[in-house]
Amino acid sequence: MSSPDGTPRRGLSGLAITGIGCAVLFVMVVATAGIFIYVGVKKVRDHAREFFNDPEKTIAVANARQNHDIEVLKIDDEKREITFRDKATGEERTLSFVSAAAHKFAATDEKGAPMEDSDPTRLPAWVPQYPAAQARGGGSKRVFDGKVSGTYMARTKDAPAKVAGYYNDALKALGFETRVESSKTDGNEMNMIIAAKTEGARKVKVIAHLGHDGTFVVLSYEGAK
Repeated sequence: MSSPDGTPRRGLSGLAITGIGCAVLFVMVVATAGIFIYVGVKKVRDHAREFFNDPEKTIAVANARQNHDIEVLKIDDEKREITFRDKATGEERTLSFVSAAAHKFAATDEKGAPMEDSDPTRLPAWVPQYPAAQARGGGSKRVFDGKVSGTYMARTKDAPAKVAGYYNDALKALGFETRVESSKTDGNEMNMIIAAKTEGARKVKVIAHLGHDGTFVVLSYEGAK
């Protein structure tokens, strides 16, 4: 293009301008993707840190938020309680973190019958118990209609890897198919065993993580008695 006096104008061509625009857009997309990746990684680390600092609360809050039959109203860290509303009845109830971690949200089962709670330290014959662990409070055991489910919590001085190795071998010996997962966050080691057995639709999940005073073990199970 020429100026009024006939000299050619200097400047960027339309193609060059388009190219610059695409480059700027590409940089913006890459920067945005980087932000999302950073935020995602940070959330994972935050959740892991919360679990290591207070596993009982973390499990309790996760159970409450994943329960579609209730609406969480309040989480009281000082009293260590969760207040929620039953969506079916509108009733408001408050549970301790210990009870919420053990899934004790319903006063009755799905058929309206009272739940049978038993000693959580007495595990079914098909659930191994770590020999060098001391049981802790917060567990539960429910027996109904030929099925049993529960949560068992314990602590041991042994390393998480040793605990996971024991459960992996013991569950395989009982006919379970197992999967082992491990991770380390802020120097805290965590090992998890996920096991399933077709017979009796039995499932076992073990989490062993290093805490301030040893390895904390959380074991959950469900299946035919």
